[in-house]
Amino acid sequence: WDTEMGSFIVAMVEALGARTFFIPVPAHIVPGVVAQHARFYGAWVPGVAPDSVLITSDADIWPLHPGLYAFDPNYDVVVIDPYAFSFFKIEEKNGARSFKSVHSYQDLTQVRSYPQFAITNIAMRAHQWQHVLGVSFRTLTAERIWDVIQQFL
Repeated sequence: WDTEMGSFIVAMVEALGARTFFIPVPAHIVPGVVAQHARFYGAWVPGVAPDSVLITSDADIWPLHPGLYAFDPNYDVVVIDPYAFSFFKIEEKNGARSFKSVHSYQDLTQVRSYPQFAITNIAMRAHQWQHVLGVSFRTLTAERIWDVIQQFL
């Protein structure tokens, strides 16, 4: 965020009423990985109420119409454009896994695959994010996010 583009993005989202929260990342932690996962931990940002609606996003994904991002209180989760990806294929070679996008028009036989949702835009209330992620820390730090990420590496 120390670049001209980063400063522009922060200024724009704050002008739209969004709150920004930056997490210092120690040198022994990969900053890009923490940045990719930090979007899920908004529920632990100080001052966020349990019923606050939090929507994940990317810095380069801008809403085209506010109606697309309206949170319907009749639902627990809103996934915007849930079928942006068709399938995600897991290939195993020499004991290592690789992941590749596969579209429904391709041959899916002999492929271990599962449906996926784009994580770009998922809306849930803060208490639901905490429940889904299942972590119990009280203070949000890069180290705590890194500890969670490492469980899945």
